[in-house]
Amino acid sequence: MSSMVATPNTLTDMSWYPNSGATNHLTPDINTLMTKQDYTGSDQIRTGNGTSMNISHIGQSSFYSRFSPTILTLNQRVHVPSITKSFLSVSKFATDNNVFCFF
Repeated sequence: MSSMVATPNTLTDMSWYPNSGATNHLTPDINTLMTKQDYTGSDQIRTGNGTSMNISHIGQSSFYSRFSPTILTLNQRVHVPSITKSFLSVSKFATDNNVFCFF
């Protein structure tokens, strides 16, 4: 008896990576957007190495803080199907939620 298991070529990392240089929150997983709309603009996401990636959707998410009963929001999250990690824009997160981030 033998079996074959298929796995995608690229596995999506479900962790969030804070990025102090990012201008947008980025996610490869559309299912993490609570609200979403198709992106019809022509802007692309450009990475540090100059690679450009297409934007599929723009959306919003929220979650509870582990340290208080406050709901924190991630406004204008950008769905980019070709990335493999989720990035959190530190400055956007701090501004949108009126919080400070310390590293």
